[in-house]
Amino acid sequence: MNKPTLPIKTDRLTQSQSMSIITSTVIGVSVLMLPRTATQFAFHQGWIPIVIGFLVSLAGVWIMTLLCIRMQGRTFAVFVSHVLGLPRHTWIGKVLGFPIIVIYAGYWLMFTAMAARTFGEVVVTAVLVDTPLEVTVASMLLVSLYLCLTKDKVVFRVNEFLFPLMVVPLLILGLLALQKANFIRLLPLYPLETKGILNSLHGAVITYLGYEIILQFAHRLSPETKYMRANLLGVGFVGLVYLLIVVAGIVTFGHEELQRLTWPALELVKTVNVPGLILERAEAVFIGVWVAAVFTTAGNYLYAGSRLICDALGIRKTAYLSIGLIPVLYVVAMYPRNLFDLFAALNRLSWPGILIGIIIPLILLGFTMIRSRGAESR
Repeated sequence: MNKPTLPIKTDRLTQSQSMSIITSTVIGVSVLMLPRTATQFAFHQGWIPIVIGFLVSLAGVWIMTLLCIRMQGRTFAVFVSHVLGLPRHTWIGKVLGFPIIVIYAGYWLMFTAMAARTFGEVVVTAVLVDTPLEVTVASMLLVSLYLCLTKDKVVFRVNEFLFPLMVVPLLILGLLALQKANFIRLLPLYPLETKGILNSLHGAVITYLGYEIILQFAHRLSPETKYMRANLLGVGFVGLVYLLIVVAGIVTFGHEELQRLTWPALELVKTVNVPGLILERAEAVFIGVWVAAVFTTAGNYLYAGSRLICDALGIRKTAYLSIGLIPVLYVVAMYPRNLFDLFAALNRLSWPGILIGIIIPLILLGFTMIRSRGAESR
């Protein structure tokens, strides 16, 4: 009698996990400041840059997914060296690919530190006012370290588990925030604040960055699975959440008042009255959801940055490197002296973000298309 065969366990990335990773990484630090930054130059039309930034992010995710499919099971570090190298001179690919790996790993690790610092600033301001900032920052870094002590499949499942716990409450809170809305504050719709919209467009685009992290997990993609729809849907959830929060902020406070609020999204949630007195303070739910969002953002970035360095150097275990990086990231996180320095540091990170989120993937995709055409001609 034949024994029943057990299903083979794999570490392949499913569609839902890919969607969850993109959404969980993108939604994080910027959501609390979004209503203020979106209306800083565009005023009452601050929702328009959010929509345009969403369309740009859709194009970026489309390019990123095409690139991931062409990686054919290679890690990102190996793929970059392969694409930029020559068949007889592989060392050229390693030399040209090294700066790209440094840029990606450095950006991901730097953003991990800034995410932890932002988390600490919000917590000591709104929740634990007597807790030292150093403790909250160190706590987030140590919690994020947990993901680096695991494997890819654990990271996938953590993001998949937290995905509905983040997106659903944010959508509900965004809708409930419209209770005290005065939609006249969205008028006039015409003429457009063209100069203000263009000035706000850069900030709107960078709020969607984070989807590029899927490059580090592309070697787990299954060739039989279609990821394009899932990845586009993942950033679609982010666009819906962002649009709701910005519109709710404008119609509730007005664009002038939003410029006076440090964390406008948090102040917006404080105006929410849950029907039936089920929940007296809705901001408690929002902060809990936001903590989960920052954890996935910082944890995913820390894991991806550490894993990329290990792949480039041929190191198998990520844990030792990640543990060694925590003190360095803590020093970087505590370097900004105040909120103004923190916001300035986040703004400086935006330009490398555009580079790794759009420009470099587009260049690599072009190289892969040229190489594939050359192979077909031969």
